Amino acid sequence: MNRTTRYQINKAGRDDLRVRYLTAPSEKDVEEFASFFNPFAAAKGIELCRNDKVAALKKNGNLVISYVHHQDNRILASHLYIIDGNRSTMLYSCSGRFVEEDIPPLHIGRANRYLHWNDILFFKQAGYQVYDFLGLSINEKNEEEQNINKFKKGFGGREETNYQSFVPQTRKGMLILFLLRFKWRNQLELVRRSGALVGKQEHILHKKHT
Repeated sequence: MNRTTRYQINKAGRDDLRVRYLTAPSEKDVEEFASFFNPFAAAKGIELCRNDKVAALKKNGNLVISYVHHQDNRILASHLYIIDGNRSTMLYSCSGRFVEEDIPPLHIGRANRYLHWNDILFFKQAGYQVYDFLGLSINEKNEEEQNINKFKKGFGGREETNYQSFVPQTRKGMLILFLLRFKWRNQLELVRRSGALVGKQEHILHKKHT
């Protein structure tokens, strides 16, 4: 980690914070996470929690939710992970900086760093090999996205270029893939017409424990 990240984590360690993990979250736990995440997402202008995807992850045992609490038990930050026993992938990350107006944003920010660090230790202890931040922005003109990149890179690790593909196993799967292709082609055409840059490359920043 870089100096700033280490300093913030060490300072947060003296703030009397409490970290909590839900390794087998219930439906109520998922609803509570969504109720915390969605106001943050709305304020940031990003997609709301995809309840269908989270429900599927929960059903298959591929879900872990972590929280860091203030001294008075208010939630300061939370992370939701996709897990497979080897790789923990951060699907959602949020904080209470838009609702807890009496707590300085700097305190909430370092609590979030503290939670990431504890998450890394938690998964390492459980035998995981990779902590995946799920992507870096390649939009160099977006200052906010570049600040998020800087935040993630502050934890160290390395960048990877990963590619995702879908292989249908049934007739239903083939139909769904056909519909997805149709949807993507329409989106691609809209992007071309708008004159925007076509093409996407995802960068994965993760912490390898071996």
